Amino acid sequence: MKSADDFGRYEEALWGLSSSRRFLLISRSPLDHQQATQRVLAKEDEAFLGVKLAALTIKLIVESDGDVCSVEERRSARTGSEFRFVTVVKILEPIASRLNLLLEIGTDEIRHLLPGHQFNPYFELLSRVMRRVAYMQPALHHWRTFVGEEAKAFVRHFNRLVNLVREKGRGLKVQRALDGWRKRIRARTASSRKYVDQIFALYPDLFSIHLNLSYCMQENVGTRAWESPFTLQQVKAHLARFDRFMRAHFPVVGHLYWREYGSQSGYHFRVVYFVNSLIKSTDESVMPLLEEYWRKNVTQGWGRTYDSRSARYGHIGVDGVRAHELRESTRMALVSDVERHITKADFWAFHKEGGKCFGRGQAPVALFGALTGGVRRG
Repeated sequence: MKSADDFGRYEEALWGLSSSRRFLLISRSPLDHQQATQRVLAKEDEAFLGVKLAALTIKLIVESDGDVCSVEERRSARTGSEFRFVTVVKILEPIASRLNLLLEIGTDEIRHLLPGHQFNPYFELLSRVMRRVAYMQPALHHWRTFVGEEAKAFVRHFNRLVNLVREKGRGLKVQRALDGWRKRIRARTASSRKYVDQIFALYPDLFSIHLNLSYCMQENVGTRAWESPFTLQQVKAHLARFDRFMRAHFPVVGHLYWREYGSQSGYHFRVVYFVNSLIKSTDESVMPLLEEYWRKNVTQGWGRTYDSRSARYGHIGVDGVRAHELRESTRMALVSDVERHITKADFWAFHKEGGKCFGRGQAPVALFGALTGGVRRG
């Protein structure tokens, strides 16, 4: 990215990024015989949503001032010819609705569903605060039921909790963690953008293939828990085999991948391949073939695919007046598409065990440098 301002705008967009639910997009293939798959993926998607809600809620509290919780007089019921008013608790939105969702999931349950992950620093802050004020959790679950003096007492305790969150969130430790988080996101985003820009500069007609590659799970007879049938080394070998197939049958000029893991859904790869359409014309009809190859050949029937898609990006045969404008808009559309599929994934949490979880193909440095004057000739 060119400047800190550019990344600042990009980060704000990330905070507002919607989350897609995997269990709505799961393959209906007869090879996927596990009836519990939807329930398993739903739990992990709720956990991921909980991380996002926690981070957004803490960010909102840290950046705000004043009380977020107060009492109000609410009309309850008519007694005789008059209405009776009661004192109840009022928590500002959207904190109130997010609080209810977070309490349903729980930070400990999220860590159980997403083991080996590193979480957004704001989520980590919420986890520490909730452990520190564990005595308040029953009251947090039932805050809507308090009236009168109980409501006033809850408001005092809740606002003290909010002030504690602000104190910790604005402190040096959390801010340094956020800076490190931003630095990692910024470096990887800039790296992937540069990689895509170089490929697009060399190949004016690209076909991009977006794949979500994962596995069926098997049930442990003793523990009744779902387990991955493959180790990390095995799934890496599967991805390498699939990559060799792609390069043997298509003029692939680059690729990016992102690895994820969940305790109940196992390993999952998000992959983008760039194909040179000038050499071999490719369209969306290849997608079922690639999915079938992953399921049947690479994973021997254990593979699962979902939400696969493709798109074509080109700027050939345009007159000189519109050529630059169209090329730039096409490039930005390609970059945005890639980031939505790959590089925005770990803004809330990422799997840190087993080596790097993000990778890309080798950048066409020599050819790109020669075309742009970066390589000395003669």
